[in-house]
Amino acid sequence: MEKLSIIGYGRFGKVFKRNYEKFFQYKKVYYIYDKRFKKTLNLTKLFSSDIILISVNDDSILDVLKIIKNFDKEVILVSGSYELKQAKKILKRASNVSIFHPIQSFQKNDRPEVFKNIYATCESEKRSKFIDDFCKVNRIKLLRLKNIKRKKYHLSSMLALNYTLTLLSISENLFQISTSKNFGVKPFLPALQTLIRKLASKKIKNVISGPSIRKDVKLIKEISKSIDDSEVKKLFLLLDKITREKIK
Repeated sequence: MEKLSIIGYGRFGKVFKRNYEKFFQYKKVYYIYDKRFKKTLNLTKLFSSDIILISVNDDSILDVLKIIKNFDKEVILVSGSYELKQAKKILKRASNVSIFHPIQSFQKNDRPEVFKNIYATCESEKRSKFIDDFCKVNRIKLLRLKNIKRKKYHLSSMLALNYTLTLLSISENLFQISTSKNFGVKPFLPALQTLIRKLASKKIKNVISGPSIRKDVKLIKEISKSIDDSEVKKLFLLLDKITREKIK
C-alpha cells in the first residue's frame, strides 16, 4: 500500500484511519491535516504521500482542491454528490481522481469494523487499486455509478439513515412529553429490532403497519390533534399521505 495522507479528520476520517491501520497491517496513515488542529498545512509531507484522501464537507472541497491542484498524486474525495468533472478540471496533474462514498452513518468513536459488509458508491477517472483493495479487505459492496446516479443513491441513503434517526428523535420527544421527561428507556428499540428481523425476509412495504396502511384517515386526523408543534404536525400528515398513496 502507498503512503496515504488524510485531509479532514472528522467523523469519517477518524474511523477510516482506525480501519486502515487495523486491516492493512504494518501501515500507518502518513500524514493527517485538519483545520481544527489549527496547524499550518505541511505541503512537503503532503507532496511526499502517494494518495491524498479528502474528507471535508462539500462546501470546503473546492478550497482544498485549489491547494493541491499542482500535485501529481492520486486523489480520493469522500462525497456523495461532488461532481468528478469539477474535480478533474482543477486536478489536471493528478494521476487519478475518484469520488468515494460509503453508505454508512459514522461517529468518531466507531470501531474499525463499522466498514464491514456495507455498500459504497464510486466514480473514478480510472479504476483505483487503493479503493478496490480497501473494499476487498472490508467486504464492501462497491457500486460504480456516474454522477447523477450517485446523487440519487446519496439522497436515498440520507432518507434511510439520517432522516430516519431524525424521525425517531421526534417520536421519542413526543413520547417523553406524553409520559415523563425523565423516561430513561428507549421505548421503540424492541419494536425496531423486531422490524429489522422481519426485513431480513420480507419487503419493506409488507412490514409497514398502522392506520396509514389501513387508510384510516379519521384516526390519523384525531391523532394529529395531539401534536402541538405545527411543523411536526405537517410532517406527520405528509408522511401519512405518502404512505397511503405510494406504498401499496
